[in-house]
Amino acid sequence: MTYTLRGRASVRDRLVDALTGAACGRGHVVVVEGPAGSGRSRMLAEAETVGRARGFVVCRAMADHLEHPGLLAPLGVSGDDGPTEGGGALRGLTERLLRRSPQEPPVLLAIDDLRWAQPSALDALRTLSGVLTVRDLRVCLVLSRTPDHDSAATERFLAALSADGASRLRLGPLPSDDAIALAAEALGVHPSRALVPLCEVAQGVPARLLDLAEALRDGDPGDAGARLAALSCGPLPERLREEVLRPVRSLSSSAAALLDVVAVLGGSASLHDLGATLRRSAMDLMPAIQECAASGVLTDTGGHLVFRYPLVRRAVQYGVPHPVRAALRYELGERQLAQDTPASSARHFAAALRDGEARALPGLERAGRSLALRAPASAVSLLGPLAEEQPPGTRRSALRLPVAMALQASGRLTDAAELADAALAEACDPSGAVELALCLAESELMAGAYESAASRAASLSAAAQVPDDVAARAEVVLRRARCRPADAEAVRSVLAAPRPVAVPGGGAVRHVVAADRVLRATALWHQARPLDALAQLSGGAERPGAPSHPTGAYWDERVLLGALLVDLGDLDRADEVLGAVETGLREAGLPDWLPSVDAPRAALALERGDTDWAELLANGVLADGARGRARPAVLLALGVRAECAVHRGRYHEARTDAAALSAMLRDDAFDAAAGRASRALVRCAEAERGAEAAAALLADLCASAPGGEGRLPAALLLAGAATPAWLVGIARTAGRRDLASDIAARARDCARDGADAGEPGSLTTAAEHAEGVLRQSAALLSRVADAQQGPWARARAQEDLGTVLLAALTPADGPGGRPAQLVAARKGGHAAAEAASRPRGTDSAGRERAVQCLQAALKGYDVVGAAPDAARVRGLLRTLGVRRRHWRYANRPAAGWASLTDTERAVADLVAQGLTNRETAERMFLSPYTVNFHLRQIFRKLSITSRVELARMHRDLERTAPLPVRADAHPAAERDERRPARRSSRSAALVPPSLWGRAT
Repeated sequence: MTYTLRGRASVRDRLVDALTGAACGRGHVVVVEGPAGSGRSRMLAEAETVGRARGFVVCRAMADHLEHPGLLAPLGVSGDDGPTEGGGALRGLTERLLRRSPQEPPVLLAIDDLRWAQPSALDALRTLSGVLTVRDLRVCLVLSRTPDHDSAATERFLAALSADGASRLRLGPLPSDDAIALAAEALGVHPSRALVPLCEVAQGVPARLLDLAEALRDGDPGDAGARLAALSCGPLPERLREEVLRPVRSLSSSAAALLDVVAVLGGSASLHDLGATLRRSAMDLMPAIQECAASGVLTDTGGHLVFRYPLVRRAVQYGVPHPVRAALRYELGERQLAQDTPASSARHFAAALRDGEARALPGLERAGRSLALRAPASAVSLLGPLAEEQPPGTRRSALRLPVAMALQASGRLTDAAELADAALAEACDPSGAVELALCLAESELMAGAYESAASRAASLSAAAQVPDDVAARAEVVLRRARCRPADAEAVRSVLAAPRPVAVPGGGAVRHVVAADRVLRATALWHQARPLDALAQLSGGAERPGAPSHPTGAYWDERVLLGALLVDLGDLDRADEVLGAVETGLREAGLPDWLPSVDAPRAALALERGDTDWAELLANGVLADGARGRARPAVLLALGVRAECAVHRGRYHEARTDAAALSAMLRDDAFDAAAGRASRALVRCAEAERGAEAAAALLADLCASAPGGEGRLPAALLLAGAATPAWLVGIARTAGRRDLASDIAARARDCARDGADAGEPGSLTTAAEHAEGVLRQSAALLSRVADAQQGPWARARAQEDLGTVLLAALTPADGPGGRPAQLVAARKGGHAAAEAASRPRGTDSAGRERAVQCLQAALKGYDVVGAAPDAARVRGLLRTLGVRRRHWRYANRPAAGWASLTDTERAVADLVAQGLTNRETAERMFLSPYTVNFHLRQIFRKLSITSRVELARMHRDLERTAPLPVRADAHPAAERDERRPARRSSRSAALVPPSLWGRAT
């Protein structure tokens, strides 16, 4: 069968050019060169076809047939026209060609494989070549040769042809795409990458490729899909295997044995592995290695011998008898396990088990457990499919245990819990059942299912003959699960528990020690002892790299340390700690634990004023419904996202997250992230319902504070450097002087403890800020205005200072000892604003300083995108007669929800809740007339005419999906390069990815 000529277009074009010149009287010599099977004969046949089509007289023969008298028969020369001795049929050829008239057809003389030509024939051809250089003859001489088999006479002949100006065309390997197309044509399938292994073995040689394709086609009479499937996995068809191994058959017995071992080892083996398996020294192995390398079957890659082509490896591997292959795999697995190389050992045991070696199961389970801690992703991909191939029972449960452990260690908590639960439902041995129950309890704990986790852990602790490491880990689950809301005794019991003793090299014990540090640090945090909490975590902070304990990053002390440093305002150190954890997780291939780092990073970005990046990180943590995320990360991310929504005035989104936060905090408020979550709840209450509602929420939090004896939760007090002062301001505005004093006193206590321990000053700054707001002291606020770390905290301090300076210009006759004009102005009252704009005093310097402070605060709020805070400060500036333009231009549609501006959305949110224009104005620090203007714009853009229709549309929108995140709320492109952008959690939930083949 003749196939399409592929990959030889340039050679064919030059042959056609030579024939065209010969037809015009410019005789030429062409030498086609290439290795065996490269298509030299095919190119001569192509030249013959083109020549005949153009009227050439074609004389073609093999070089060993040049003595045959019929070679020149097409020229009218019979076998009796001349002698055939001493040059054969070519003797006198030049004279005959010189005698041909120009009217006779041109001549193509094609001679294949010059290595078989006699010297006399080469002399005749050399004579013809010389004549063609000086005479215009209508003759084209095309020769072919194999470069590696030339005699000395042939070499001299070719040198003379080159001197005469002959063209030498070289046929190299076929390009990859052309090779795939040729194989597809031979197999009768569409070209695809599945044919690459076949093309690699052929090395781009067309004849070799066609032989392989023919062997595959004839050896597998099934459909085309079955032929391609035979190339991807499993044993090769016998006919194809024999063809693939044809170049290997000439190897010696020692080289063939070496190939067998390398193939069974997985296609890659070090010299040490080969020596240990064959029980031979490196010197004894050297001849066999050199022989395999010289044949092109093996190559050296980084100190390992590997098969050059995967198809050859499979052909050799499946040529080893099945029992021998299984036994060898088992033996190699045992040897690798003894050498503490679980990845290689697990691969050998898995292959032996698939080959029917039942003895491999215990070793595979041991190797899988070790691999689950060192490389959990590899353990899942290797053991997961193998476990599901086993029949239900103890055999499958034994393999599901290391897979569940690996899923948990890699951060896929939901998958780990589901697999462990399914394994427990089957028959399994008692020791495996204990470890599966522990894995399930730990996964449930990390995901926030505390009741179920505590029940399982209690059963394990009460069981007899439980291994010590299992009992210790179960006790950790119990300790954490018992720290529930409003349980001060449980918080104190964490600190009273005996400390576990670290054992060098003990992974499980090291995990228990890390968990103990995290629990103690969290308890100290709830007791308002932040520096003691940091000291508890200092030992784990020095540990580099990725986590190595069974629960991945959940008990990694550095994650909690970074989050606490963010709350204390030590932002640079927090960034350094979290960056080290993130780098370690990425290098270890544990992307599912990154959300646990992204959550405190989101809080860090919020404190630095980068609301866009904070919101993007929080959305990434909460993507896909936060499936499989650790509960502390979800709690912290929800709090950050709710605050971002308040910053931007998107109260409907903040309300949704606040509802989720309230539910989580009712279930458990022990996590250190509970402080951020509580702060978000208070911010949402203040933004939507005012200071009185926020103060009422603070009172509820005091009543349910863990370990706080009815005082404000310490975690909330420590959630940001400006938080105590902000809470004091809420309490004063609501007339709760007792609550304000208590908050300021607790901040002073923390600062005093920090000063005794050498704290750098963030706690002192926070305490002085709170004290300044409580006492309305301009001196204290002036000292801390520039000392706060984050832009929002500095803006808050500047606003508080400006408010105090403004209050000094007017009499204090309002609620909470504040000026009535100022209170009214901060609620949006225009009459009071006009009165306040004409202060009774004559302190122009104080007024100027107040304006400067408020303008600095406004600038800070604008930087972080805190629209409600900026609106409040603009209201204060208006009381001083200072007006600032604050609108921005953006590309929006003409109608619909997406056409509303941020201010219009905030107005729509409040009006849809039933608030009047005046109440909305008080919440947004605007005048009722401005709210009325925005409401008219909303009605026009939404094509409605009443507040009832607005409330109905708003309700329907919240039922279907929350409003989408604005396009301009995402971080700049250069920061997107730091991390692939994740989907927003506000999109529809997706079907969870498959358990084993999830893309990363």
